[in-house]
Amino acid sequence: MHDNSPIKFTDFDYLTGDCHLQMLKAALPYAGMPWQRMLSILIKCQELKHTLALFDDADAASVGICSLDSSRSRSPLDMLEAIKPYGTPREQELIDTLSLLMQALQQPT
Repeated sequence: MHDNSPIKFTDFDYLTGDCHLQMLKAALPYAGMPWQRMLSILIKCQELKHTLALFDDADAASVGICSLDSSRSRSPLDMLEAIKPYGTPREQELIDTLSLLMQALQQPT
């Protein structure tokens, strides 16, 4: 199910989770199968509740989730660099190749 590599969390994960949800997730393997199912659903519902709460505040919603600094660019190359750490080694290689290709296509001839 997983490759034993540590999962990297994004800013969004930190905004929609909390220490209590992490505690529940850690307790899941120790619960019986019916409880695991119920706790898993409870955890996801709480994460959804936190996500919806992000947009309840008009000021926060207008800024956007984890918005980039407006002085930084928002190019597809920047996005590829942002998602690269979350990929598998093979996906990271593919992102590197795609980035190089995009950079080559942007070079003036």
